[in-house]
Amino acid sequence: MLAEMARNHVDRPMLVTVYNGREDTTREVSITPSENWGGRGLLGASIRFAQYTGAIDRVWHVLDITYESPAHRAGLIPAKGTQNIGRH
Repeated sequence: MLAEMARNHVDRPMLVTVYNGREDTTREVSITPSENWGGRGLLGASIRFAQYTGAIDRVWHVLDITYESPAHRAGLIPAKGTQNIGRH
């Protein structure tokens, strides 16, 4: 689960694969979960579990990103559910 993965990587980079359904592309993103970025949560992103055919494991939709959060610094972009995070 992504929340568990984030807890296991507090202040350490973790690599995730981001899929953009609109462009049918993927990219690797390094994100460093933190309890000290000034906001709520470890990532600063609202995500939701989703099924995705062909995914090896679980997939989460990026719904919202908080400015200056670890997710924002990693370059994640909320795109009306078109960007998905998968475990690497």
